[in-house]
Amino acid sequence: MYTIENAGSYIRVVFSGRVNDDDLLNAFKDEVALPDYREKNALWVFDGCECDFSHSCYEELTRYISTYYPRNATRLKTAILTSNNLHQALAELFLGQAEELTYSIRIFQEQSEADAWLRQ
Repeated sequence: MYTIENAGSYIRVVFSGRVNDDDLLNAFKDEVALPDYREKNALWVFDGCECDFSHSCYEELTRYISTYYPRNATRLKTAILTSNNLHQALAELFLGQAEELTYSIRIFQEQSEADAWLRQ
């Protein structure tokens, strides 16, 4: 499950409960559909959720991002906020798959650091 919030200068996607492959892809699809997606960076929060997705879904997610990322987008960053070592490892696996994307992705374990990086 996930919620998408307008956090002022960026879009905040918060995952909760059990998160599966479909949740990841649907969250990105819903984020892309937002009117201000082209201009705003994003923060994806994996804190207190159960990651029940396979790393094989990363390929589908990066393919979707590559296909539907707006050509005239000015957004440059997505931060991933993790709360434990498992979430950190899963995010690192995604980074390995997503290194060809046209914007930067970084992993953080502190909200304040993620906020600062997104606002740079």
